[in-house]
Amino acid sequence: MKKILIFSVLIITLIMFIQSTNSKPETIKIGFVAGLSGKYSTLGTNIKNGMLLAFDEINYKIGNSKIELIQKDDKQNEEEAKKIIKQFLKDDVKVIIGNTTSSMTKVSIEQIKNEKNIVLFSPTASSNEFTAKDDNFIRTQVANSSAKFKDIVTYFLNRNVNNVIGIYDPNNLAYSKDLLRTLEEAFILQNGKKFVKEIDVTDSFISIKNSIQSYKSDLIVIAASSIDSAKLIQYLKLNNINTPILASGWSKSRDFIEEGGKAVEGVMFTNLYDDDSKDKDFINFKKAFENKYGSQPSTFSIQAYETTKIVIQTLKKDNNPNNFKQNILDKKVFEGLQGQIEFDQYGDVNRKYHLVSVQSGKFKKIQE
Repeated sequence: MKKILIFSVLIITLIMFIQSTNSKPETIKIGFVAGLSGKYSTLGTNIKNGMLLAFDEINYKIGNSKIELIQKDDKQNEEEAKKIIKQFLKDDVKVIIGNTTSSMTKVSIEQIKNEKNIVLFSPTASSNEFTAKDDNFIRTQVANSSAKFKDIVTYFLNRNVNNVIGIYDPNNLAYSKDLLRTLEEAFILQNGKKFVKEIDVTDSFISIKNSIQSYKSDLIVIAASSIDSAKLIQYLKLNNINTPILASGWSKSRDFIEEGGKAVEGVMFTNLYDDDSKDKDFINFKKAFENKYGSQPSTFSIQAYETTKIVIQTLKKDNNPNNFKQNILDKKVFEGLQGQIEFDQYGDVNRKYHLVSVQSGKFKKIQE
């Protein structure tokens, strides 16, 4: 009788253990870290808006589990970014959406490199420094690479662009210098030339103008924020520098057009999306975004929405955050708003880029 009683207790204990391990958690914690204040806040705010729209659609619930979204501002400051990640670790946050710039992403990756079962998922960090690494970082942004810029460079070489000047932001070197380096590499691989000069965007505008005038350039590439890029371009145009300009994806936002006005007409960008796409999912997203925020979505908002939808789909299948990255890599292909998003074994993606330019105050695809 005593043996039967002991056996019964063991069975009951085992059943209770199985039930507890299989039960869904009441709350799923998701962290969000971005630059939400200061001169880089346009990028962070646009990403935040796209993310929030996706969570709004599911009323912050996945099955029986409630989503607790913990939002933090890294202020584009290394110490602040470190502090935020430490707090996320303390609060047992396993899935983090962010960071929004490559420089801050680099800081966060370093902070979590020895942690298990935690994933940093960036919608926009594009530095090639993070590519092809078996770590706890994934992204929906295509990494900077010579392959990414191949078609873009072909477009310029076919128009006799040989002398290129690069302008970079020293406060986001992991992105700005990386973009210039990989774009230059793409030119060289297609028998183009090395860039004739690289200039710090924080130098005085007079100094930048004088430096540009010292070189006979066919193209100016600016890897800086929307406001910095727009203000510099305004100054250059006022001083009769009309060299074609390729701005970085970082600056492609409504703020760029509103700040730059007529001076930014004709400025080109590399871009993943066609703002005039007739894709049904994209049109529905665009309407929902405009209804919520009263403005059109930027590229950053689109990518953040896609990223968050992937987070939601993955957690719907398995709401154990410990399995999050592997579940994404196993599924591999997700539907985006304009075509598929396919992850490789490292959590990097490859998507086709095209050129757009500012035309009558709007971003329009360049018909090559």
